[in-house]
Amino acid sequence: MPSSEAWLLPNVSSSKPVGQGWEQLEPGEVYEAIVLGVNGADVNISIARAQRVLAWERAAQMAQLDATVFATVLRLSDAGAHVAIENLPAFVPWSHWHLTREESTPAGRAALVGSSLKVKFLEIDRQRDRLIVSHRRWVFQRRMQSMQLGQIVVGEVERL
Repeated sequence: MPSSEAWLLPNVSSSKPVGQGWEQLEPGEVYEAIVLGVNGADVNISIARAQRVLAWERAAQMAQLDATVFATVLRLSDAGAHVAIENLPAFVPWSHWHLTREESTPAGRAALVGSSLKVKFLEIDRQRDRLIVSHRRWVFQRRMQSMQLGQIVVGEVERL
């Protein structure tokens, strides 16, 4: 098995040393792996690919159930936040993140890295390795559960 296929944290850069994306395997440990090739008595396998297949299957099940999941914020970009769900890379566009006033500031956004965020799925496309999620959908669903027909609510106009 090539060392890159013992990569047990698929959302971490493969150029990192052991313990930061790679895993030191010990004799006698049992893992699921995918067979990549067979050449005579030599069998080439991948633990990383087997884990990615299972992670995509879990993500697809959660998306089908419209489940709320926790995502870990990895880094921020101009378009949104890169997060990890089931150790898969996912993306939250800023338009789908309900930011508080404090989080809207540059310092507030920087503090989001490493935090956990409740999200719902928007798009899952295994063929394109594309996973798009929304924090705003979770906030909206939570608020709608507390609303009742005829209820009077008090709010502050922020913008028109």
